Amino acid sequence: RTLDNPPPVWSEGNTRLLDYGATHRAARARGARAVLVVPSLINRWEVLDLTMEKSLLRALAAQGLRPYLVDWGTPDAEERRFDTTAYVARLERALGFVARRARRAPAVMGYCMGGTLTVALAARQPRRVAGLALLAAPWDFHADKTGHAFLLSAGPLLARVADQVGELPVDILQTLFWSLDPWLAVKKFGRFLGMDQQGSSAAEFVLLEDWLNEGAPLAGPTARECLVGWYGDNLPGTDKWMVGGKPVVPSKINVPSLVMI
Repeated sequence: RTLDNPPPVWSEGNTRLLDYGATHRAARARGARAVLVVPSLINRWEVLDLTMEKSLLRALAAQGLRPYLVDWGTPDAEERRFDTTAYVARLERALGFVARRARRAPAVMGYCMGGTLTVALAARQPRRVAGLALLAAPWDFHADKTGHAFLLSAGPLLARVADQVGELPVDILQTLFWSLDPWLAVKKFGRFLGMDQQGSSAAEFVLLEDWLNEGAPLAGPTARECLVGWYGDNLPGTDKWMVGGKPVVPSKINVPSLVMI
């Protein structure tokens, strides 16, 4: 990936907010709606801005929205002790910054695991979220049985690893994803062999593979919540996921919402 990243306008710990509207006239226009964009904690945000031609963030800015992207970075010593409540609390502070800067409530868009976190954000901050968009955000963790038996059996063991190490390393996370469909690598690299190796499709394939293999480790307490609480006990899907001592119940979120599955 060769794109220049926009300037950071806020930071806390290793988390930054990147202002994707800073260089777009339409996004800087008066009354442009700010959008807080929240990617996954595991796979990095660059998939939302791979090339000039394939960039959701730049497309939003060109349409007159002002995207503020959450760049989680890599957990430092303090962040390795974060559970999901700590991450949602950080999102609340980022949301407050964007709301003050925009002088009105922003919309919130979450991708993958970031979408799951933004459901909690919208539930906890109903007056500060103007709208909610979720892209491939997991919620009912028992709905898809693919690989579920493996995750159910391996989850508690991997949670103990995260407890001892303080984080769940990237290589273990990649093995988890691979286990959901062990033949996927064979199929996709088989397709890659049939591509024009100098063409745009091959270049984009390599960009996506770089992104997939450049994730961040997951903080130990958050890893335990995900493996045991989410995949094991399906707490979000049964309205029992607790953030800040209160359950997150999507049916009580009354802002305009778009869920893309």
